Amino acid sequence: MSNFYDQFNNARNNQPNSKMLMEFNQKRNYIDTDNNVCFVEGPDDKRFYRFIKGNDKLHSIHKSDYIYSNKNSNESHGKRGVLLMYNYLYNKFSSYLDKCIFIVDHDYNGLVGYGVSNEKGITVTKNYAFENYFLEDSNIDKIFNYFNISNDIDNFKKILKKYIIDVGDFVRVKSTLTNNKQVHVSSIFSNNEIFTFNFNNSNIFNTNYMEKEITNMFDAIKKNSKAYDFYLVKAKDYMHSYRWIRGHDIYNFLYEYLKQIHNKDINNDDTYREIVKLLDVNINVRDGLGNILK
Repeated sequence: MSNFYDQFNNARNNQPNSKMLMEFNQKRNYIDTDNNVCFVEGPDDKRFYRFIKGNDKLHSIHKSDYIYSNKNSNESHGKRGVLLMYNYLYNKFSSYLDKCIFIVDHDYNGLVGYGVSNEKGITVTKNYAFENYFLEDSNIDKIFNYFNISNDIDNFKKILKKYIIDVGDFVRVKSTLTNNKQVHVSSIFSNNEIFTFNFNNSNIFNTNYMEKEITNMFDAIKKNSKAYDFYLVKAKDYMHSYRWIRGHDIYNFLYEYLKQIHNKDINNDDTYREIVKLLDVNINVRDGLGNILK
């Protein structure tokens, strides 16, 4: 009985998101021509990937053919939703995989632990998330030049460098927990509470909140030998780089700085689109079979 129950729950929890599946079924009749569909984690991903330069295949996909899950649903969504959809098509409709693109954020664990049927068929960001591309050194230059505030580039980079150092320990414990799912922690503060930026204050964000959360997470890590070993050895690789700060947090750092210091809104739809077109985005986009697309 227990075995049947486990199998039933496993099957139920590994079903594709119904919104994504429904949209795919509506498009199946025409994606066997020259059209493609692209599965992404959410609407922000769609807004980004539609306009990155250097990939004609992504540009040619109509905005209605970017498919993502409804995060308000109890079903699997985001990264897991995309990967479950991939496994479903791999096992049920493999003949469509060359017309489908699946893009997910690396986060701290890439594809580890998701049971992907063919990892070569998934496009994974080089950094934590797509937002981290905005903070590459050359891309910062492009953004500040776009807004005609190039005289402030060095000052911004100096403040950014300090922020990256300040969050190093936070990133270290977060990456440890992400890669050690057996450790469970109830958060005191969310990232959105911690990383509320005020660039008119010498303390740009609430380090007190962050330090309390680090202690909270680290106490749980120390109780698990496997997690603690990861913390001591592998988690160091994620520290002190813009690449491994949560994408939303580091993009919000940039957004708030431009808004508060220069009254520039990078999130304006037209502005965002034009800036994304300028960025250098180092990512090999693949179809569901693993072929690199240009």
